[in-house]
Amino acid sequence: MAGKPVAAQAVARILSRMSNGRIWVRWFLVPVVLAASTVAAWLALWLIALDQAILSLVASAHLNFPPSDLLHIADLVSVFLILAIWVVPVAWAVGFAMRARAALALLWGFAISLLLTATFVWSRAHPYSRTFAIAAGMGAICGIVFLVVRKVPVRPVLAVEVASFLLLFVPSLLVVVLEQKQPPPAHKIWSVVLQKESWQGMNTGSEYGATRQLTFAGDRIIAVFDAGSAGYDGKWPQSKYRVLSLDRDTGAVRNQMEFTGRWGSMPYVYGTRNGKVDLVNAGRTSLLNPDLSQAEATANAKGSVVTASPEKASVGKGNFAGVSQNGKRFALQFSDQRGDPSVLLYERFVIYDSTTAKPVASILIDSLPERQSWSAFSPDGRYFAVGNPNKLSLYAVP
Repeated sequence: MAGKPVAAQAVARILSRMSNGRIWVRWFLVPVVLAASTVAAWLALWLIALDQAILSLVASAHLNFPPSDLLHIADLVSVFLILAIWVVPVAWAVGFAMRARAALALLWGFAISLLLTATFVWSRAHPYSRTFAIAAGMGAICGIVFLVVRKVPVRPVLAVEVASFLLLFVPSLLVVVLEQKQPPPAHKIWSVVLQKESWQGMNTGSEYGATRQLTFAGDRIIAVFDAGSAGYDGKWPQSKYRVLSLDRDTGAVRNQMEFTGRWGSMPYVYGTRNGKVDLVNAGRTSLLNPDLSQAEATANAKGSVVTASPEKASVGKGNFAGVSQNGKRFALQFSDQRGDPSVLLYERFVIYDSTTAKPVASILIDSLPERQSWSAFSPDGRYFAVGNPNKLSLYAVP
């Protein structure tokens, strides 16, 4: 019986300490903050769009930087911010429960976020970047050791962590600074809207079709695209296909024609050597004049000399985007896409001189397609048309 009062007194003392110090309140805050920061980090994963913001800034400022290099920097900052949103509040909550200084708790969170970011960079980067990732990770670990083993002032530890964080950017910044000078932007002559609708999936979803929905014919530019649904023919869905003949000098629509065909059977246009157009629709070929009237077939009315398949025409990471009939110019398309379903972050065309393989001009697309914009050279390679129904532009090639 005597033991009961002693046990009761011990329990009472523990409860008194917890009540006085509010320890249970402090530690109860940790799982709450962990749950909240996890949700916030998950939302930030979808809301933080530094890549698009940086690319928009570069495009509006007309800075001639390779978008792919800038994306590496944007990705690195985005990853660190998301990890910091997840880790730093939890570190503060743990420090609050342990009655640690708020500055030290936040520094712990920064160091852990940095270490996780360095691990991410090491797992995805090439060996050159991994060296800097290891150095940054060692800096983060040193900061953590100083916080645990020795009582070091906050400012020196913070300086070490910030310096380690900046190390992660060195490889990307060196690439941007030392990158071979980019070709100058091509001179835009005009831009027109063919159809302001979001019917991009059928019109720009194929690398093969991107070079076969647009062609030059004399003083005209011919475009063919899926203009929308046309109901059903029996059980088969139909599409309304539109062919436009644009004035090469102004972009004005001079002639047009429409016809109905099976959905997914995109017609293609091919410029001929004598300035006419082959319209290929469901396996049938029609020879048209630049004004879209029917033309008489002649012995010289053969299609363009460009017959390379995209698989054979691709070079490196660039997609085939056309070659002039005289063989003096060719173009490659470069892009990057993210998400599920994937969305283009940028699209860039580089025009090369065929005799030297050196880039002579570049074009950054500001009205992004579903996958790859249409593109076509004039027969002499002096002009390059590129775009989609929402925005088609003509450029002069140096």
